[in-house]
Amino acid sequence: MDDVDTTTLRSARRSQALLASLLAVCVGVIGFAIWSGASDDTSPTVSSAPQPPPAVTIDGWTPYWVLDRILQQPDSGDSRLRNLREISPFWFSVNGFDSIKPDSFAPNDLTQTYVDRLRNSDVAIVPSLLDRMDAGQMATVLSDPIAARYVWGTGLHWYSGDFFDQLEQLHRAFPEHHLMFTEGCWEGGVKRGQYDRGERYAHHI
Repeated sequence: MDDVDTTTLRSARRSQALLASLLAVCVGVIGFAIWSGASDDTSPTVSSAPQPPPAVTIDGWTPYWVLDRILQQPDSGDSRLRNLREISPFWFSVNGFDSIKPDSFAPNDLTQTYVDRLRNSDVAIVPSLLDRMDAGQMATVLSDPIAARYVWGTGLHWYSGDFFDQLEQLHRAFPEHHLMFTEGCWEGGVKRGQYDRGERYAHHI
């Protein structure tokens, strides 16, 4: 009887030892797998240093009376062009139905130098035309294959009324050119409690 109990006890101890060994092996394999995966992780470490702000899209307007200051900068204004999406030269006047000329006060050498720099950059050129030309007259400009190559779109100063129908016709005729609301104002400034100014801007935009 004692021999039987001793044999049973030894067998139980062997089973426990075997089970403990298997458990230790499993823990070791799992630990190695976790360590190996962590050491192979090549994902970039998140830095706590402040990140620079994202690039801001800027559209510019260049009147002819500031060209001398721009071109006198050390890099002739090229550093500013890198931050711009589009620029609007402000020295063109419409003289008649199909004639566009530089303003008489605009210095020819400076305007030509500046436009050449714009053409050599990635900035879209949106000329400002000093006139009251309607959409039909603008269509004449865009119909000219030579002139149209240098026109990205039509900028609108909205002051004298609603021209939605004409603008829609212009867009349908020249869908590859853009229409952009560039300026509109209500003279006299803000008046508290009068929301018709905001309604007018929203209507035009």
